[in-house]
Amino acid sequence: MRKTRVVRPDYEQRFRCIGPLCEDTCCEGWQVNVDPSTYRKYKALPASPLRARLDEYIVPVDQIVPSASPMDTARPVPFHSGSESSPACSLTALPASVAELQAPVSANIRLLPAARCPFLAESRLCQIQSELGESYLSDTCSTFPRRSYTIDKIEEKTLSLSCPEAARLVLLAPRFTTDESTYHITWEDSPTARLPLRSFFWPIREFAIHLIRDRKYPLWQRMFLLGVFASRLDALARGKLDRDFAILLDDFARAVQTGTLRVSMETIPANPSLQLEMVLRLVKLGIRPAFRGQRFNECLRAFALGVGHQPGVPLESQAANYSRAFREVYEPFFARHPEILENYLANQLFRDLFPFGNALMNPSAQPEPAKAFAHLATQFALINGLLIGSAGFHRDSFSLAHVVQIVQTAYKHFEHCPEFLVEAQSTLAGLGLQNIPGLTALVRN
Repeated sequence: MRKTRVVRPDYEQRFRCIGPLCEDTCCEGWQVNVDPSTYRKYKALPASPLRARLDEYIVPVDQIVPSASPMDTARPVPFHSGSESSPACSLTALPASVAELQAPVSANIRLLPAARCPFLAESRLCQIQSELGESYLSDTCSTFPRRSYTIDKIEEKTLSLSCPEAARLVLLAPRFTTDESTYHITWEDSPTARLPLRSFFWPIREFAIHLIRDRKYPLWQRMFLLGVFASRLDALARGKLDRDFAILLDDFARAVQTGTLRVSMETIPANPSLQLEMVLRLVKLGIRPAFRGQRFNECLRAFALGVGHQPGVPLESQAANYSRAFREVYEPFFARHPEILENYLANQLFRDLFPFGNALMNPSAQPEPAKAFAHLATQFALINGLLIGSAGFHRDSFSLAHVVQIVQTAYKHFEHCPEFLVEAQSTLAGLGLQNIPGLTALVRN
């Protein structure tokens, strides 16, 4: 038997909504669902102006009439499991595993133009909460940006980066608990045990978090190593690897420690043209005309100007600007703040239950660690590319505030929509980039 430290973020406990002081709002830009319990409470309210508005704008799911507007028709489903609101998007390409695990929904809030919640007052406070109290908020509204789940009787809570205040806390000031006297897990390391891969969730997480924070390797190399590790876990889960988990973990940890994989990593060349082309494709793929928001438009404009993206400009010229922005601004900035991107990736590992996702909670589901890494690398490549272009635009004034804005608005716009990642993976497959070298090329500069 071995003992593993349970590394957990504590920023959820320190999060406090700043309400009308927030530079964004969680009441705009995505559809909000209403759980059955809250819907029953609304229907039991006595007659009042607020009750009339609730009857007008809260529409039972079975009464929603299809329309040309995705903001009117889409039923929100988080890309990450858990209770949080999601940008509206069609469910036609939604993976069944996500659809089956979503929380029960009785109704949706019918949004105003520009995807604004009708209960958001001019004070930027919720009318329902102001008049009835927090207990009358739907599960979606009362929990956002938090997400909680329980694994082996251990409750964990993380934050969505879609909230600016949560993004600041996660990226700039995270803390992690590693008190072995309180948080530790023992696991079976006998080769005769033949346990399913999900039984080793805690040692896998501990190793992945440690790897992402191991500064003996540049970050792109850490991503490569994580991808190789995920690929081997995938082979193990599918019965294609003739060894047990404990031996796999020991062998891979030794390879990381001794640097035996460095030669393989160095064969992957930097390819700024390919990287920029993929970022441009991902941005175009994920743009939803129904709602973009001023803050995200600002980020897109800075990115485009930073790389010189406009009609008629050759990709090679844009890639040269992209490389210059990386070399002259991005690289020295993140050399001073290396923890920021590490914090982003660590938060993704926590929130996505990497490398299991929803399969961790479903014993009949087949874990897909290789796909989990492909999702992580795609998300990171998009965020990283937007940061590089923005750095090229802002130059010496590029700041922590710009980083938080880019991560938060891109996360809010792209990462909650299941269709985006499904289509992004199809795009990667079409370009032959779904293997570890291809995915690494997207994050190596």
